[in-house]
Amino acid sequence: MEPKKIIESVMLPCCLLLLAGCSITSGLQRQQITAHLAQLARSERQERMSDNRPQSVQLRQDSSSVYFVPAETLEDGERVLSLRIEEVSVVAKVRTLPERKGRVTLDFMVTLPKALLGKSRSVIITPVLHKLDCRMELEDLVIRGGRFSRLQERDYWQYETYVERFRPEPAGCEAAFNRFVKFPYPEDTRLDSVIERHGMMVYYYSEEVETDETTKCMSITLEGAVLGLDDTTYRLPSSDTLVYAISSMLSFADTLPRYRIEKIDGMDMTKPDTTYMRGVELLRKRKYAEALYVLNDYNDLNTAVAHLSLGHDERALEILTLLPQNAVVEYLSAIACSRLGRKEEGLEHYLEACRLDERMEHRGNLDPEITELRKD
Repeated sequence: MEPKKIIESVMLPCCLLLLAGCSITSGLQRQQITAHLAQLARSERQERMSDNRPQSVQLRQDSSSVYFVPAETLEDGERVLSLRIEEVSVVAKVRTLPERKGRVTLDFMVTLPKALLGKSRSVIITPVLHKLDCRMELEDLVIRGGRFSRLQERDYWQYETYVERFRPEPAGCEAAFNRFVKFPYPEDTRLDSVIERHGMMVYYYSEEVETDETTKCMSITLEGAVLGLDDTTYRLPSSDTLVYAISSMLSFADTLPRYRIEKIDGMDMTKPDTTYMRGVELLRKRKYAEALYVLNDYNDLNTAVAHLSLGHDERALEILTLLPQNAVVEYLSAIACSRLGRKEEGLEHYLEACRLDERMEHRGNLDPEITELRKD
């Protein structure tokens, strides 16, 4: 499209809105429309976690659904998409997630109502991760209407034409950019898509987070805004809150004091093993590598827990095999065997753990390794 036609197609609808005495985002303000969060059902989450294809977007309309994903730019500059069609499940807003190798994967569905989207709008959604007393903004989702996108193209065309013609100094380039580009292209986004069709949009969002002593419980909220071509802004009201309780191998750690014998003045004296307890404290703080450095030579249950938490499954199983057998040792052996692909052996350990302590059956619902053993 020629620049003059781009300007006319973008500006005419905005002028008509202004003459009518309303703004592009005023209706959203009156209705207090916002985006929504939802958890996934366990079966759908397992399917998505095992799929390495890009995260998908679903645009729902009255009679059909359009699916698209974040575009990837190839070396030659071509932008390509990968399609995937799936259903959306809404379940409880609280979920327990397993920690593995010092990390946990949070995932959720973001739904943008039909009324939130529009040709003359840009919707910016920011998921926010909350843990203890800190918060971290995750990558944005940006959905731009077709008319909004064409105005951006016009602005960048004007800026690039100006720079090419007058070749200003760096300061002049910055001033020209601020003058010509009203709505800069978004940066560092998880999704940046232009839509021409009007309908509800659903996006599957997944984020891997490192765990530490502040991540026993985490939550996700949404913040966002809608920008209108008429320079109006609508800030989204507070969203739903999704809560994640993080389960780990730490619930199996032995926190009882450990003692060692020292010879003082020819007499054997029993004293607390402060080195060992320091290792246990590091373990409780999820500093697994540091804990293992301290606990490695003890070769006890806590050493095995540290190895399992770091993914050293073969070594953990070797240690567990040498320990007195009880429900915890049997259960952790089942976890290690499952990870190593020794499913029959792992199932035997799990069943024995449940025989020794029926609570292990409930615990098995929290660990994907046990779910894998119970499939057949």
